[in-house]
Amino acid sequence: EAEAEALGGLFVDAQSHLKNLMAEASRVRETVERLRNTSRDGLDELRLKVEQEGLETREIANKLHYELDEMVHHRVSALDTAIEDMAQVQRFKDRKQQSQLDAVESDVVSLGANLSKLAQPWQTLKLNCLQRRPGCAKYLERGGRAKSPSKAPTAVGAYRGSIQLDTQDLRHLW
Repeated sequence: EAEAEALGGLFVDAQSHLKNLMAEASRVRETVERLRNTSRDGLDELRLKVEQEGLETREIANKLHYELDEMVHHRVSALDTAIEDMAQVQRFKDRKQQSQLDAVESDVVSLGANLSKLAQPWQTLKLNCLQRRPGCAKYLERGGRAKSPSKAPTAVGAYRGSIQLDTQDLRHLW
C-alpha cells in the first residue's frame, strides 16, 4: 500500500504537472493567438496606410502631370502666337520692301525712257551748235569744259557730258 500510495502520489504529481503544462500551453496558445490578432490588426492597419499613401501618391502624380500638361500647352500656345506674330511682321516688311523695289524699278524705267527721249534733241542741239559756232566744237570735244574756270559753264548733271545744261551754258555758247 505504501507503494500504491507512493505511486498514486506520483500520479497525482504527474497529473497536476500535466494539468499545469496544459494550462501553460493553453495560456501560450492564447498569448500566441492574441499576438497573431494584434499582428494581423497591425498589418491590416499598415496595409491600409500603404494603400492610402499609394492613392495619395497617384493623386499627386496625376495632379502634377495635369499641371505639367497645362503649362506645356500654355507655353506652346504662347510660342505659336509669337512665331505667328513674327511671321506676320516679316510678311509686312517683305511687302513694304517689294513696294519700294517696285517704286525704284518704275523710277529707273521712267529715267531710261526720259533719257532716250532726250538723246535725239541732244544730238540735234550738238549739230546745230557745231554748225553755228566753230568754238562750240572745241568746247564739246573737251567734254563741255571751258579753258579757264571762270568761263566754265555750270552743269546740272553729276557726270561728264551731262544732258542738262544751265542757261549760263547756253549764253556762253552763243
